[in-house]
Amino acid sequence: MNWFDLAKERLASWKAQEANASMLAGKMFTPRALQAFGLARQEADRLKHNYLGTEHLLLGLIKLGNGVAVNVLKNLGLNLEAVRLEVEKCSGIGLSENTSAYIPYTPRVKKVVNHE
Repeated sequence: MNWFDLAKERLASWKAQEANASMLAGKMFTPRALQAFGLARQEADRLKHNYLGTEHLLLGLIKLGNGVAVNVLKNLGLNLEAVRLEVEKCSGIGLSENTSAYIPYTPRVKKVVNHE
């Protein structure tokens, strides 16, 4: 990759990162919600995905281990380990490691966050 392509890629990443930050700006998130987003990012990295989708948010919530979302899933009679394995099976493993410090949110995540 030449320097020009690298610069274009970096600029696109910065613009997308700014768009995600502005989407979350002004919204009140609890520390646990922010922790779930962090865990979702870890799950996206673990699965080698170059995006953060609702499947990653679900895995992040499950990884938290407790809270309203986990309690709802348990009250529905779901086995959290089985849910996690099914999500991983459906979403699959990506092809390469994410080398960027930033990965974009999918439109569905943006919709969930914005309550649209």
